[in-house]
Amino acid sequence: MVTKRFLEEKFLNPWLEKREAEFRAQKERAARIRRKLKAEALDQARAEGAAEGMAAERVRWQAWNRRRMESEARGDSFDEPPPEPMFNGYGN
Repeated sequence: MVTKRFLEEKFLNPWLEKREAEFRAQKERAARIRRKLKAEALDQARAEGAAEGMAAERVRWQAWNRRRMESEARGDSFDEPPPEPMFNGYGN
């Protein structure tokens, strides 16, 4: 007579182990995909943020230079200091 223990050891346990291994592999693949997508999104966000920061910096400098040139054209003295840098290339 076939016992319950024999059936479990011969069929059920190997089947469960195989399914658990497949599940772990799927979880690991999903984690790798999540990490890759997150890294790509962060790279894109950094690039877009840097471009926006540089554009804002350029606008500030152009406005300052316009005021300086208008002041010179009127013959006035211009003692406004140039804008302080907002963006240093390191994320701030």
